[in-house]
Amino acid sequence: MATQEHECCAERTIRTLDEWEACKETMGDALLLQMGSPQCVRCPAFTKCIDALKAEWKFRHVYANMHDVEEDLYDELSVTQLPAYVLVTGNSTLAKEGATPEQISQAVQTACAAVLNLEEDF
Repeated sequence: MATQEHECCAERTIRTLDEWEACKETMGDALLLQMGSPQCVRCPAFTKCIDALKAEWKFRHVYANMHDVEEDLYDELSVTQLPAYVLVTGNSTLAKEGATPEQISQAVQTACAAVLNLEEDF
């Protein structure tokens, strides 16, 4: 499988379970963990969708390259199909493997607050 080069504009890349737990402790209103890999052919479109969602919806975004995470995080997430995500809001957690851009869009729009843009014309 050919390597797909793409940039992930996450706030942070995590590699360990301790880093994931620390992100959840300081998550704010919503936290999105994107799980992908440079080898994943579906991940660039997924990343592009998440980056577009950031302009309209409030959430922190962290990324885990599943081919580079430590065993503790890999075991905790138990991901078998990429792209995948975990979206944590309050006491709710949504998770999906083999996710599409449409599925992440719907999850974010359902679970996250809209960004208030005071510069827009009303």
